[in-house]
Amino acid sequence: MVSVKFLFLVIFWQHCSAQSCSWMESPNTNTPGGSFMQTYNTLNACKAGCSSTNVCQNGFDWDWNVNGCFFSTSMTKRPANNVSHFDLTCTSSGTPTPAAPWSTYGCGWTQYSNTNTLGGILKNPTNLSDCQASYLASNYTYGLDWDITNSRCYFSTTSMKQTGSTGVDHYENSCVDPPNCYWIVSNDTFTQNGRPMNVGNDSTYQACQAACNSFNPCPYGFDYNPSNPVGQRCFNSTGTYRNTMAGIFHFQPSDGCVNTCNWRSTKDKNTRGGIEQSFNTIETCQSACLNSQATNYCENGFDWNSNLLKCWFSTSSTTYDAVGIYHYDCTKSSCIWSSSAGTKTLGGSPQSYTTLEACKSNCLNSPDTNYCFYGFDWDSSDTATTRCFFSTGTNYQSANRVDHYYCEPDKCTWPVMYNTKTLNGNPQAYTSLADCRIACETSTSTNNCQYGIDWDESGLTATRCWFSTSVQKSTASQVNHYDCNRPSACGWMRYQNRNTLGGRPMNVTNDDDVTQCQQFCKNYVTCSFGFDYNPDNPTGQKCFMSVDSTLYNATGISHYQLSSACYGLKKPDYFMIAQSPTTAQYPTVTQLSSVAQFQTAAQNLAVGLCTWYTKENTNTQGGLEQPLVFTLDQCQATCISSNNCLYGFDWDEKNSRGIKCWLSTMNVQREAAGVLHYFISCPLPVDCVWNKYPSTQTKGGIPIPIRPPTNDTLDNCKDYCYNNRLLCTMG
Repeated sequence: MVSVKFLFLVIFWQHCSAQSCSWMESPNTNTPGGSFMQTYNTLNACKAGCSSTNVCQNGFDWDWNVNGCFFSTSMTKRPANNVSHFDLTCTSSGTPTPAAPWSTYGCGWTQYSNTNTLGGILKNPTNLSDCQASYLASNYTYGLDWDITNSRCYFSTTSMKQTGSTGVDHYENSCVDPPNCYWIVSNDTFTQNGRPMNVGNDSTYQACQAACNSFNPCPYGFDYNPSNPVGQRCFNSTGTYRNTMAGIFHFQPSDGCVNTCNWRSTKDKNTRGGIEQSFNTIETCQSACLNSQATNYCENGFDWNSNLLKCWFSTSSTTYDAVGIYHYDCTKSSCIWSSSAGTKTLGGSPQSYTTLEACKSNCLNSPDTNYCFYGFDWDSSDTATTRCFFSTGTNYQSANRVDHYYCEPDKCTWPVMYNTKTLNGNPQAYTSLADCRIACETSTSTNNCQYGIDWDESGLTATRCWFSTSVQKSTASQVNHYDCNRPSACGWMRYQNRNTLGGRPMNVTNDDDVTQCQQFCKNYVTCSFGFDYNPDNPTGQKCFMSVDSTLYNATGISHYQLSSACYGLKKPDYFMIAQSPTTAQYPTVTQLSSVAQFQTAAQNLAVGLCTWYTKENTNTQGGLEQPLVFTLDQCQATCISSNNCLYGFDWDEKNSRGIKCWLSTMNVQREAAGVLHYFISCPLPVDCVWNKYPSTQTKGGIPIPIRPPTNDTLDNCKDYCYNNRLLCTMG
């Protein structure tokens, strides 16, 4: 799951009533950690945007180098060449208006001078700060009136305000959520070992932002050097270590950007009242929508016309039929939220979150909830003092004006590699990028879109869509390669009120705890379809191993499925080692890539479910260099498909000769800074037993080197064979 950090700042909100306001410029000055506002591309637009929002209380920085607008998140000023900081100064009768402090980011008091409400209830506090603190601790929602003359505190009971109340001010507390995703820009800064992003036309930093937003991962941001030739200005950062260099800008996405936006498209749908944009690619539209304050950071998504190459930012979440249009939504996790109206769970844990989005986000990112394993309940009633309850179980009951929310797995996210294609792609007839993606991720012939797609941007060829059949890539002008990235963490996905048909009892003794069923399923290769869990059944009869992937409605039953990352659909983290009895060759990665092949192999061969392990700062002597291998995936695939993977391989990311992959030829390990040694671990298959053939032997056997003090016993012989089973596949 994605780690979300919360930023607490002290911010000041200044109320201007009949005031004169002007901007004060501080040349060659900026503030650290400014939020980049892409939509404000002129100085006047930046001023107007800052003065009209509550999230710009510290002024803004204007970078003359890139004509960029950055809302300040700090009051600390520092020298910065060719950057100006602007503060809004407001006066009333020549005297600055006092500012009321905000307690945390996004929440604060708005003051209405000479205004009150009718029917206020007198409270005990005799100063304004105590009055405000007492109000925040209460259940009142309409604000408070402060009688300045008599130092009296009244809690409002209605939202109707009246002016002309001399000596009385009305205060309302409101919250403005911080942006989900914004850019933090550091001047004269770059990160070490950045990699060229191959964006193409990177004459503006916005193109690099679009590429970074569509990359997965791009957690460290990118460096932008406007002095370099076009096409060589963007560098994807590979770490957090930074150096200084004049004229280079480091762009860092905030926590809300990194790996949290999964774009979900709906065909033949659009929204009404959308705001037309000038962007002519999906990626630039996604990036601009995410970074636009006007869209509340893409709260309602956008519509895309693939024929006209036009983009509209949505102003409403309601969709309508529209042939040929695609509506895109940004989901902030690797799952899609669903809800059950009028339903809650018993024993929910109360939380302090006051918005639905905050409840969702914190549920997903909390280890205390097992990352929202049971979902949460949201109380929308008028009298509720606590609205968010993290569910602790599946005991459901009806509840008026309470909705139960749960997160179901999403499909692919699509990081892009520009001017790149794969070899021997399978041509398709789809004429839009969206159709090409959807077809790939839903087609069984692509093995869940294992290798992604290639898309011809030129429009000069009859075929624009290819389903990739390998990981081998080459340069190709105006062709972009897209990978289908599924949830990156190996974990359990839960489908509430769903089950499969024909499930087999799993005979788990202590199945009151669903994790016991999960562990049982993990140990069986044939449990690739997951299992159903019925908490209402007697103990010992609650878990059923699924034999099919089709889900049906089943109230009170949950289906549990391991995420695709557990099966190596994207990377060969998990695979089968099955040596052929006739050729003694290892199967290729392609032969091992599907869950169905796992099952077939498990039924017909003595195989094991294997995974990679690593040792840091370690390599082996005598490794065979692989000069044509450029990625870790390729190195793993090369090792598996060769006969030289007995001892694993070494991966040297920063090798001075550019050779990263070395197949190990011996198990003599040594220290090597920055090098990772990979080796395979293959536990025996489930239910694996030794078969004995009396009075039988094979020819050409190799002596097993068991030496004292290890005893030369049958059990030790079995153990040695098991621990060296790549050599001992014949027994």
